[in-house]
Amino acid sequence: MKIKADFITNSSSSSFIIAFPKKVRGLQQVANVIPSKYAETVYNDAINQKPRRASSPKIRSIIAEEITHGYIDDPRFKESWDEERKYAIREGVEDQDLNDNPLWRSLFWDERRLKETAFANTLAEEFLEKVADDAYIYIFNYGDEDGEYFSEMEHGNIFRNLDGFRINKH
Repeated sequence: MKIKADFITNSSSSSFIIAFPKKVRGLQQVANVIPSKYAETVYNDAINQKPRRASSPKIRSIIAEEITHGYIDDPRFKESWDEERKYAIREGVEDQDLNDNPLWRSLFWDERRLKETAFANTLAEEFLEKVADDAYIYIFNYGDEDGEYFSEMEHGNIFRNLDGFRINKH
């Protein structure tokens, strides 16, 4: 357990998986779809990464991997407070054994990771089916720990004119 003895903030960060219709080549192209206050930052972040076409064989796994490192608010896969309890009942294990026994804990978390990975692959596939094959996929990361401007970028729905989604990494 980490204990922080000084000022503690409730900071957050998010990744954004965004499909641009064409490869980003100019600031005006970004300014046409992103609020002007943020266009230059998004442009600079876009040109400093390697975008992938939506039809790229590797892009689904890249997106799925990004999803598994955060949380997506999707009603199909809500984290359940009693998920461990349901697992214990299904396996015929006492709640205390599930918590105290390293083998049972490991089995539970292995199963949970498999479910999360499968769901991440489903979300990635659904997203890629929605966008054009010739679209370019970019991944942006913004967090409110970097100040008000980046907090607005994280929480301000700046990518609303493009296909994409947000991954919370609180």
